[in-house]
Amino acid sequence: MFPEGTGKRIQKAHFYNRLLDELLAHGIEPTRHCITGILPQAGRIRVGGWQSSDTSKGVPDYAGYVAERLSDRVKTDFTLHEPARFLNFGYGWGIDAPA
Repeated sequence: MFPEGTGKRIQKAHFYNRLLDELLAHGIEPTRHCITGILPQAGRIRVGGWQSSDTSKGVPDYAGYVAERLSDRVKTDFTLHEPARFLNFGYGWGIDAPA
């Protein structure tokens, strides 16, 4: 949704809207997480990836954008998905993002 990491957005919420509608139609309560180990390539180059404190400046914009479009149907959020994997595999062993 943010190909440059921050700033200009592209409209791709239609996929998520259809997905949420289907989940709810089948009695599945969706949850949302906005932070994963994957950053857009341009964002990694421009701001320095997860090791850069500048990355955190884009997080509120992204989370707010997602919440604005999906909160009518998604009531539960996780801010960091699989923190043990992110820390151990990414920073500890270097075999996963952000390595």
